[in-house]
Amino acid sequence: MTWLFFSFASLILTVTNGLVAKLSLNNKKSNLDPVAFASATFTLIGVTTFVIYIATNPSVTDLQSLFNLKLFLLLGVNLIFYTISPSLYFPSLKNLPLSVVTIVYSLSGFFAYIIGSILKVNTITLIGTIGSILIITSVVLVSFNSLDLKASRYLPLVFLATLIYSLAANIDQQLLSHFSTIFYMSVTFGIPGLLLPIINRTSWKKIKQPYIRGNYLSVFLYSLFISTSFYTIFLAYKFGGSAAKVYSVLAIEAVATVIASAIFLNERKNLFLKIIAAIIAGLGIYLLL
Repeated sequence: MTWLFFSFASLILTVTNGLVAKLSLNNKKSNLDPVAFASATFTLIGVTTFVIYIATNPSVTDLQSLFNLKLFLLLGVNLIFYTISPSLYFPSLKNLPLSVVTIVYSLSGFFAYIIGSILKVNTITLIGTIGSILIITSVVLVSFNSLDLKASRYLPLVFLATLIYSLAANIDQQLLSHFSTIFYMSVTFGIPGLLLPIINRTSWKKIKQPYIRGNYLSVFLYSLFISTSFYTIFLAYKFGGSAAKVYSVLAIEAVATVIASAIFLNERKNLFLKIIAAIIAGLGIYLLL
């Protein structure tokens, strides 16, 4: 059950990096552009992990895997996924309560379960179906009761970002049996980091924002927590965890984040409803395990 240990380690880190990202994006002094923030943190992670990879005896297997056409195409598809998904997720995070984003993101366990069943990585069961219904119910509860009309227009973006992340997770699981974890992280963070401002047509003025002295700490802390979080997720795959199981464990963050958001971000609107929704999501996730 080593995969479960790494999944729970990533869970703690994910709750923390969610708080750091939300606090950074909502800081009125820095007024960070969400895409520029994502680009800066992803690029920093990509460069740092690549330097670590080069310094710790790079594997010939990684180079050989890149010349495998099937693996190369799968990696290319995932790089597209890891570029599109943050383009949707970070603007939504800036404009929606973190607690709502997290509960909607708990759908990742459901999506990974369905995708894994289609790919025959896991099988659809009655218990799993009930768990999926509970997760969807929790998302419906917060989607229609916690937001005003202006904010709710970002909900479809979170749904789509979650679906794309879930697709990427299933591909991650396949590719990590052929690439070393550090090399894979340097590619899947570094290249999307460079592509994000291009496909979103982000202005140079906004691209420079994260590199201003007052924003260094936000970029560094988020990069540290999200990179460590993904590293432990990838290790969970390496130790036998399927994408459906790993992301189901991660979705338990809904409960922790609702509580943390109320304490640190003052997100107390419809708090009781959010707690109920988070508990329902947690129960649904338990049934998916």
